[in-house]
Amino acid sequence: MGVARADDPIQTFVTRYCLDCHGSTDPSGDLDLSSFRITEFDHADSKFEPSIWERVLRRLQSRQMPPLDSVRPSKPEYIHLISQCDEKLGAHAGKYPWPGMPPAVRKMNRNEYRRAAHDLLAGVNSWII
Repeated sequence: MGVARADDPIQTFVTRYCLDCHGSTDPSGDLDLSSFRITEFDHADSKFEPSIWERVLRRLQSRQMPPLDSVRPSKPEYIHLISQCDEKLGAHAGKYPWPGMPPAVRKMNRNEYRRAAHDLLAGVNSWII
């Protein structure tokens, strides 16, 4: 990964097929790819958002993007780009794992409390519990 090459397939694809609709002036779907640089995949502190790129990947896999009335890539280009995006997302997730939000804390009900106390105080007289 490291330094972005001018011939990087993802960067080339974005430039060729995406910027007409997702450029800086009135981007479709509020997705502006005009400032995208492939090196964003390599840094945790960049503006790279995996959730957006996972959505982009799903749209590419289902051939929803680019739209039918736009210039579209060939099947081998799609396949190559999808594998490249998947590889980059996987590598980014491996480098910067984010397990998501912790489960919400909630109050235990009477039975859960009784079982928890029993487990914690195993061997203590049961009349206390």
